[in-house]
Amino acid sequence: MEGPLDAAIESGMGKYECYEIIENKVGDLAKKFGRRLTFKAIAMGDYDDFDMLKRMVNAADDYGAHADFCLPSMTSSALGEVFTSVATSISSTQLELTDAITKKQRQVRSVNRESKSKAGQEILRVSGHDFWIYSQDQVTRKIYKEWVEMGSDNKRVYRHEYEKTVLQHPQARYVAFAKNPFGEGAERFAHRFFELAADCRTIVGKAMVAKESRLILDDSDEKARKQFTATFCKTQQLARRLAKEFNDKLRESNIDSRTPTVSFLDCSIYELYDYNLGVLSVLVEDKLDQKNWKKWNSNNGFVEGMKKAPVFSEASLRQAEMNMTRIAHFEGDVIEEGSEEEEEEDESEVGELFQGKGALVFTPFDVAQAFSHFSYLASGRKRLVCDLQGVHDEAKNVLIFSDPVIHYHNPRGYTSRKNVHGRTDHGKKGMNKFFHTHAQHCGPLCRIINRGFQKVDKCETNEPADEGDCKIS
Repeated sequence: MEGPLDAAIESGMGKYECYEIIENKVGDLAKKFGRRLTFKAIAMGDYDDFDMLKRMVNAADDYGAHADFCLPSMTSSALGEVFTSVATSISSTQLELTDAITKKQRQVRSVNRESKSKAGQEILRVSGHDFWIYSQDQVTRKIYKEWVEMGSDNKRVYRHEYEKTVLQHPQARYVAFAKNPFGEGAERFAHRFFELAADCRTIVGKAMVAKESRLILDDSDEKARKQFTATFCKTQQLARRLAKEFNDKLRESNIDSRTPTVSFLDCSIYELYDYNLGVLSVLVEDKLDQKNWKKWNSNNGFVEGMKKAPVFSEASLRQAEMNMTRIAHFEGDVIEEGSEEEEEEDESEVGELFQGKGALVFTPFDVAQAFSHFSYLASGRKRLVCDLQGVHDEAKNVLIFSDPVIHYHNPRGYTSRKNVHGRTDHGKKGMNKFFHTHAQHCGPLCRIINRGFQKVDKCETNEPADEGDCKIS
């Protein structure tokens, strides 16, 4: 059977010229739809050269599509599994775009994507073709400031505000914001972002990433953008605070210093005054090395090492909920009012882990999963930080995370608040999914780092500021 490539070659076009045309067509499609596009190339037969299919997959992947090359064996079960995975990918995309509260489909902003390969190139100067450029008098940079006050009930209350400050590099006179995003998450587009010297072309300082909402917001004005950036900053800062507590627990325990610590990127808000579009508020943080990027877990039960995210039926979700307490609290040992005897048992149990051993070393994978577990207990069983992705800085031996998700659920609350930490906050269901798959990875580090957190009252003070405490200057 003659394929389109064979026909094109017979018409006089060269093989690699045909390859390029087909690649560009696939790239144009992926450029438009990004992660909404599922591109599966299924190879069949004994033919050894599937180079064209692989190149098509690479072209789609370069623009952020869900792209995969499959070479199944010629059995009905293997073929059935491949076609089932296609249907699952499409269903996942539909679910991602469904509002958890209204159940309506959310609309993605219509933009063309920039290829990851282009965005990964190191540049010294920017061009007006690829970037919007703003002078410093069109830019306001704000940073998140947080402090602690004692409330009327003698509990700590976290307050915060957004403080105006200068651009990051002392020689910066302009900023450059890429016209097209190179990265795309469930909620955010990521654009290249730089500060520029007085010639408005030369890059000064670090490469950065600017993030804005991927979705068409409910309101078209700047108020909706400010709400988006405020929610992101509060989520990021709460995760940073929990990371500090986690690192303190690591240092207090008999854990080898070769075990990595955890951190979250700090972010700024840049308000760009565009003469045509008005004020654009974007989140800006340092750009991490995409070549070493890893995803340790997700907000849907996915854990590094899985081929795909698990699919939960209503029955499996009920089972996950039933198992959650047992897993989260180590065989159901939920302690509301602790006693000295219970604390001694806790210390004894941890001591058994160290018996006959020196300081223990744990992998980045162990640390990431334990931190998510820790965040749930350290926040008084109200929050769980997940979707841990980023890089392992081996020189500093620290996991640097970006874009965390926090699931919120207050078991003592009279009403169920939803999307407290943005649209990726899946509340109790998100927590149940995490612990359902975490059961297979909940090991010694989880037991060591989480001892002492069974007492709920001790953790009540970790609550962040309420919406009313937020002050934007």
